[in-house]
Amino acid sequence: MQYDFCPVMCQLTDGEQRQKCPYYENEAYPMITQVKVGKTIKKRLPLANEIVFMLKGSVLLSFDIGEQAVVNAGDICSHLLGEGFSISACTDEAEALVFRFYDKVKFCHTAGVAEGENGVPPRFFMLKQNDDIMYYIHTLVLYYDKGLRCRHYLDNKLGELIYLLQVFYSQQDVYHLFHRVVSVDQSFSRKVVELISSCKSVYEIACAMNLSVSGFEKKFKKVFSESPYHWMKRYKAQKVLHLLRSDEMSFKQIASQLEFRSISEFNDFVKREFKQTPGQIRHSLEKTVKKPPRERREMTP
Repeated sequence: MQYDFCPVMCQLTDGEQRQKCPYYENEAYPMITQVKVGKTIKKRLPLANEIVFMLKGSVLLSFDIGEQAVVNAGDICSHLLGEGFSISACTDEAEALVFRFYDKVKFCHTAGVAEGENGVPPRFFMLKQNDDIMYYIHTLVLYYDKGLRCRHYLDNKLGELIYLLQVFYSQQDVYHLFHRVVSVDQSFSRKVVELISSCKSVYEIACAMNLSVSGFEKKFKKVFSESPYHWMKRYKAQKVLHLLRSDEMSFKQIASQLEFRSISEFNDFVKREFKQTPGQIRHSLEKTVKKPPRERREMTP
């Protein structure tokens, strides 16, 4: 086996040189990043599948599907690409370490992390960080704070994380944590999410991906387990609900951003999908967010 040095090998103490390195991770959505969460409600729509390690404090997650969960320091949870939610801190300080998976997650072939062997997973599942994982995360945060953000280094850390979780947790726990992440073709699903804002039909998305409509529909059903039409309709409804969670945009602005032809068409869509008016939904969501639920370890469908 051959071991290679980094061809650039920037000095750790030279911040300017390090950030000019072509391998330095400075993208808008890095593979691994440390985030701070404030008490102001923020809406998120992940552009990659994520595994999140809560480092400090507690946060309230309010999902567009109507579920809520409190995530505390020491918890591990996952977020699926394109699954909208709102987040706010329940404590004065809240921090998390986020791992983003842009490529297919591969497990050790002897780990037994396979669907069907580990039962039906809950919709939202959390694990507690054990001492071994806490030590690993603490060390990673220490080096992250010192500026070690080389893409090759972070990519290796993603693989290392998957290996350690298989070593220190049961097959069932690992499957329940990762099942939504590994059950989709991530490059395909990410491309669909990127295109849906600019493409208005299945035909346009298929053309943008250089696929025939029939080929795209076949691939889509395999990845998302439903037809493109129904998924696009549900995704649009989820996006509407996601934007309604925030007071930052008026109903007219939301309708315009999502390219409804009129405010009446927007209102009719919301009533048809949610059996409520936009005003009723925003009011009910505001009331719900102000009253965090009791902490739960799992959430069932």
